[in-house]
Amino acid sequence: MTATTAPDPGTRPATPTPRPLRFGLGLRGASTRQRWRDKVRQAEDLGFDLVNLSDHLIGSSFGIAAGLMAAAEASEHLRLVSLVANNEFRHPVLLAKEMASVDVLSEGRLEMGIGAGWWQLEHDQAGIPFDPPKQRVDRLEEAVQVIKGAWTTPHFSFAGEHYRIDDLTLTPTPVQQPHPPIAIGGGGHRVLRLAAREADTVHVTMRTVADGADPKDRGRDAFLRKLEVIREAAGDRADRLEIAVTIGIVAPDEASVAAGRHPSALAQLEQARDTPLVLLGGTDEMCDQITYWHTEHGISQFSVMNDVDRDVFAPVVAKLSRR
Repeated sequence: MTATTAPDPGTRPATPTPRPLRFGLGLRGASTRQRWRDKVRQAEDLGFDLVNLSDHLIGSSFGIAAGLMAAAEASEHLRLVSLVANNEFRHPVLLAKEMASVDVLSEGRLEMGIGAGWWQLEHDQAGIPFDPPKQRVDRLEEAVQVIKGAWTTPHFSFAGEHYRIDDLTLTPTPVQQPHPPIAIGGGGHRVLRLAAREADTVHVTMRTVADGADPKDRGRDAFLRKLEVIREAAGDRADRLEIAVTIGIVAPDEASVAAGRHPSALAQLEQARDTPLVLLGGTDEMCDQITYWHTEHGISQFSVMNDVDRDVFAPVVAKLSRR
């Protein structure tokens, strides 16, 4: 799909009625409290629905609980998303405790994203083992069960291969019932199947290897197959799932991508071309592309990653926002 042309809708299978559009902005960090608050307030003023905070040891991102709470204090309506908490960094009971506290103190605005971790470098620097994908996804699957149980079941017990919980009563419990929305992010089919079965939001990414996106995961067909995998695994849950993406490149044209970004952006552009992970064109063209992916493929949450993309994307949000 080019910036101006959408594929013939008659060639696609039917999808559930799409949920309302929501728009997210990824926030990394700031040098002062006031600058962080200003970023959050600007996101809300521009019409974004969510602020997303990544969970990395390297870089400027705040710790997710502290960062989300500061965002809650600086805003009135924004949903607060951990996108995504790395399950390898902390025991799921600790994450359940921190995120329940955020939900209470934000008066029910938390959406907890969680994933299996992907960046080996930060694991190596911190001395945290970086196990093979199967083990990390196995732990993630158990962790989701532990977090849901800790949030919803007094005297919760669990016996798995990786976690054992014995008669736990976790307080405070979240404000949102039965629990805050859970998002699971990933690009491999096994993680997407897990998300389709257990999450409220499936955040579709590129499949990763130890240092970034897997170069073998590329193009429109691979992306559409992921959507099929999600729907097949979701079964009768499919119409209740929110499908989300983070747009890695938002730009007027390919020349501006080459001129204004890291050299790796060109490789990313080629890898994700003709998917919703890349938006090229003017405001109207971008709106048309989002409308296509929303109405024809059921993707209803679109986020961008940084301040540069925010400025290009904000007119799109203003035009398409439900508010």
